[in-house]
Amino acid sequence: MADVHNQELMARYGELVSVCIPCSEIDPLVFLSHAKGETRFLWSSPDDYHVIAGFGTAVELVAWGANRIDDIQAQANALYAYLEQPNRSLPTPKLFGGFAFFDEFTPENAWASFAPAQFVLPHYQLEITEDGSFLSIHAELQGDDLSEEDLREALLARYELLKLEQLAYFEKEPEENSLVSTEDLMTEKAWSEAIENAQSVMKTGKLKKVVLARMKEARFENDISSLSTLE
Repeated sequence: MADVHNQELMARYGELVSVCIPCSEIDPLVFLSHAKGETRFLWSSPDDYHVIAGFGTAVELVAWGANRIDDIQAQANALYAYLEQPNRSLPTPKLFGGFAFFDEFTPENAWASFAPAQFVLPHYQLEITEDGSFLSIHAELQGDDLSEEDLREALLARYELLKLEQLAYFEKEPEENSLVSTEDLMTEKAWSEAIENAQSVMKTGKLKKVVLARMKEARFENDISSLSTLE
């Protein structure tokens, strides 16, 4: 299986390289703001001591069906075996993504743009740990047109831009956006019935844990800023 995925990676991406450098701390929100309009990713530990952000797509792994988790694992193993990392003492590139709970997952509503198993290796990645901050680029080398040194220079240039943007980011005025209205998309009666049904099933022992959720729609005066929401 690994050989099959290696061949697929070679056919799709050619030579994949990851270049990583230590850097002074760049705020993750500055990093994400820098990439406005791109696909962006953010993960943080509860205490914020470990934060990983990324933007762009270097590699995408997708799987469907009952074997989706094993399939993604095999694809990821092949990717890490195939990806060239000149300095393996620095942090390993991370994949962002997730799995659907159910085999028969159908993408719809808020999940319409996702596959039931989908992970992405970002083009650029920022990782902040207790040991320091690290900036990396993951990209395909296209014949003689792009070299590892070219990637390093692109990464250093991006780093200089991020440092300049960080100086200006926290000087700007906070965005204001007034809440216009809210609407519950599930009635109180339906919500109560869902709770009662879950409790009934739990009493039979067939269910030990359940996470119930309901959706609320909020309308604001202006477009929603994802970064302001994160802040």
